Amino acid sequence: MDDFRVVGSDPVVTLYPHNYSKVPEIYEQLQEASQGQPWKAYLKEDLPQEFHYQNSDRIAPIICAPESGYTFCTTKKYPNSKIWSERGDVSGTHGYNNADPMMRAIFIAHGPKFRSTTSALGAPTEYQDKNINTPRELHRPIKLVDVYNIVANALDLTPAPNHGTKFKTSKADSIRDFIRGHFRNIHSLLV
Repeated sequence: MDDFRVVGSDPVVTLYPHNYSKVPEIYEQLQEASQGQPWKAYLKEDLPQEFHYQNSDRIAPIICAPESGYTFCTTKKYPNSKIWSERGDVSGTHGYNNADPMMRAIFIAHGPKFRSTTSALGAPTEYQDKNINTPRELHRPIKLVDVYNIVANALDLTPAPNHGTKFKTSKADSIRDFIRGHFRNIHSLLV
C-alpha cells in the first residue's frame, strides 16, 4: 500500500502509483493476485473498449474491476461490510462492465412518438426455446448514452453534442426506425 494511492471503491478500484516507473511491477503483482479470483487488473491502455475509459486523463494507470456480484470496498467506507456478508444481505451497485447483462436497466416510453404495442425487452436465447412467455417483439439493449438522443428526438429537440447514436432526422419515424431496426436481440428477461 505504500507504493500507490487507492482511489474509489464500490465496485471498481483504481491505483495511482507514487512512482509511475513501478506501474509494471504493481500490475504484475495484481495479475498474480487475481488468478482464480472474481476480479481482473487492467492497465489503462488495455481496458476493454466497452469501458470507454481509455481516452480520459482522469483514469488511473491501473484499474481493478470485479465481476458482477463482487465489489472492492474498504472497512473505512463500509465498517459493517463483514456483518453484511455474514447475514447474507443483498445490496446493489453500479459501475461494472456495461456489457454485462446484469447492468441493464429498463427503458419505458409512452407518447405519440412511441409505437403502442406489447413490445418489451425480451428474453435471452436460452429462454426462448423453453416454455417461457416472452413478448412478441424483442429489442436489443439500449445504451444509456442513447436515451438522451431518443428523448430529445421524441420532443423534436436538437440534442447537444454527445456520445450517443445520432439520428438522421428529427421526424417521429426516426425513433421508431432506430428502435425497431437497431435493437433486436435482447439479453435480459422481464418477468
